Amino acid sequence: MQERRGIFVVLGMHRSGTSAMTRALQVFGISAGESLIPLAADNPKGFFEDAEFNALNIEMMRYLGQEWDSIAPFTESEATSLKGEGFANTALDLLTDRLTRHSMFALKDPRIAKLMPFWRSIFDTLDSEIHYVLMVRNPRSVKDSLTARNGLLGEHSYLMWLQYVITSLLYTHGRDRLLVNYDDLISTPGQLLTRMAEQLGSRVDQQELHAFEQEFLETSLRHTVYEPSEVLIDEEAPRLVSEVFKSLLAAAETHSVLDNPSFVRDVEGWHLRLSDMGAALRLANHFEADTRRKDLELDRLGTVAADLSTQVEALKAALASAHDLEVRNRDLEKRVSQLLDSTSWRLTAPLRRTSDALKRRSSSN
Repeated sequence: MQERRGIFVVLGMHRSGTSAMTRALQVFGISAGESLIPLAADNPKGFFEDAEFNALNIEMMRYLGQEWDSIAPFTESEATSLKGEGFANTALDLLTDRLTRHSMFALKDPRIAKLMPFWRSIFDTLDSEIHYVLMVRNPRSVKDSLTARNGLLGEHSYLMWLQYVITSLLYTHGRDRLLVNYDDLISTPGQLLTRMAEQLGSRVDQQELHAFEQEFLETSLRHTVYEPSEVLIDEEAPRLVSEVFKSLLAAAETHSVLDNPSFVRDVEGWHLRLSDMGAALRLANHFEADTRRKDLELDRLGTVAADLSTQVEALKAALASAHDLEVRNRDLEKRVSQLLDSTSWRLTAPLRRTSDALKRRSSSN
């Protein structure tokens, strides 16, 4: 029997449980590999994110003048531009390498959700199974997490959430995919993963499931729990956020909803509404990038000022030391002058001359 080979792409907005989901995939024998980015204070359990894919995504976004938190949209034309710069070859090489090491590989980086116009074209060229796992979390919880961790404004976080989620939905249409509610993963992991196993055609490793439930999951992984209606009453949230989230909750409960023609039309409509904001978002991103550059320049100038201040203090210390030496030298000269003018010095002059003569005579002998 031929070995099953495939890539399981975990898609989702930042702070939406993509790390926990990628860890959970180990229950099905799906590995994130060994080249993982290290633990961090904001994710002490681990990111389960391949460092080379992470670096590639960062490089591609910066090539386009974006960072992980940019609100400018990512377009098909930009995806084409990335391919023209050779990024497609790099991406394909990485995927091919991981599939030679792992028959079932889990790929996760929240940036992939936004970059799906690029990544889907790469995935479609592979002669392997491609499965998409879309993570959804209450956007108000996402907002709170990003405000606490990065100081982002609520409106900023909500706009990011829309871009990541809608792009993921649009570019996985017609592909093998399933939608997972983060709150379900935390609250009822065994039930959820058993259902996922049926959808993915996989088997649950009970020992791995026990380790995931007892050793990995903790209540600290979820700092806030909101009712879906609480997004609607948040004044920072665009109306579209509540509309999309409500539909996603229904889709997470009933897998078939994702392929329902009415749901597909809704996604297309959301994408059009988001696209209508494209010019404004790009403008806002331009000002944000300009502010970021100025902040970096201020930081640089602050460092230069601090270095100059240190040098000034060192010079002050050197001048103070030189002043002390000058004072001591003047005091010594004064003492020598006083000694030469003293009576005792004049009275002992014959003795010194005699002593000097004896020394010269002794040295000549």
